[in-house]
Amino acid sequence: MGQSLQLGPRTIKTGLAVALALLLSELFKLSPILPAISAASTLLPSVYQTWKQFLEEAEANLIGAVLTFLTILLLGTNQANPLTIGIVIMATISILLAFGFGRTIPNVVLMVIIILESIDTATDPVWQVVLTRYLMVMLGIACALGVNAVVFPPRYGSAYYQKATKLFEKVLVVTRAIAFEGNIAPYRPAIDKMGKTKQEARNLFDLHEEEVKGTRQKHASLLRNLVILKHMQSCLEKGVRTAERFREKEKSLVKIAPDLRSELFFHLMHITQRQEKVLLTYDLLLEDEPLAMEDLVKENIAFVKHSFLDRDEIEEGIIMEVLPVVVAMNEWIREIEQFERRLETALKRHAASLSIEQKTIRDKTFSRLKRKKAIEQAKS
Repeated sequence: MGQSLQLGPRTIKTGLAVALALLLSELFKLSPILPAISAASTLLPSVYQTWKQFLEEAEANLIGAVLTFLTILLLGTNQANPLTIGIVIMATISILLAFGFGRTIPNVVLMVIIILESIDTATDPVWQVVLTRYLMVMLGIACALGVNAVVFPPRYGSAYYQKATKLFEKVLVVTRAIAFEGNIAPYRPAIDKMGKTKQEARNLFDLHEEEVKGTRQKHASLLRNLVILKHMQSCLEKGVRTAERFREKEKSLVKIAPDLRSELFFHLMHITQRQEKVLLTYDLLLEDEPLAMEDLVKENIAFVKHSFLDRDEIEEGIIMEVLPVVVAMNEWIREIEQFERRLETALKRHAASLSIEQKTIRDKTFSRLKRKKAIEQAKS
């Protein structure tokens, strides 16, 4: 069976950018090829990335235009020779790569070819032909930038928060089930799927971070919340990694002593409970809910001592197999601790700004009543 057709925002925006480029080309009586192709090829996932591409294209196409203009002046009527065009393109690509403009090569090469192929039949002065083609390319890129900023402007912060929270819920459900049942086999597919979703969340976070740092919206609250989300993403990755370690060492975990196995899963349950508490605190901005990591850190140290210092030599081989699981759990605890400290400071000093900033994202994704009920059930 074939896949269903997908008509997402980026597809719509690409079509609108091309349509706008064609309309403006017709308005200014220009050839539509360069503007349309430039608009279609430079509409990137974020407004900031498209803006950066616009600046790079402006410089790179200027280099290509100047090089082409000099070639025409030197070679006169022989510039349309295929060998000449090939040499000019090689020189242009080499210069672009030297300046770090590698991703602009397609548009620049297309512009160079069109200029050299059309110069023989052109009635305008050479400089005017080259300048017009350059402006045509920039017109298409400007259309892509304008459409990307106005039509369905990307909101990666909201998209990331929704993706990360759903994945967190899956991580906590799976790890808690593993800890409660002491059985990993039923959750292998879920763990494998979490690994793929983790990368999707990371991509969204990177785009959100780029938008916040790269635009003029460098408000203190945005940057402050970005730091918190960064800790949140680190906890997410460590949580998924812990689940993957349990999946990888499933056979070894079966062989360890029953008391150690029971303590291992009991410790995992405590970690998931603490992670959920931190997420609920951030989700609802619970200033009245004190955070505390000290007991879990001590528990982790005691668990490691009991696991490795009080074991008989006959179990050393099995213990070394389980060591990656313990290390992953320890790294997860450390990330949760950093997340808690950052969140506790933010709640004490900037709870109002966090509340204003998070409200629209939070209310679209969660029910506050359900979250408060979850806290009450956790207490009971």
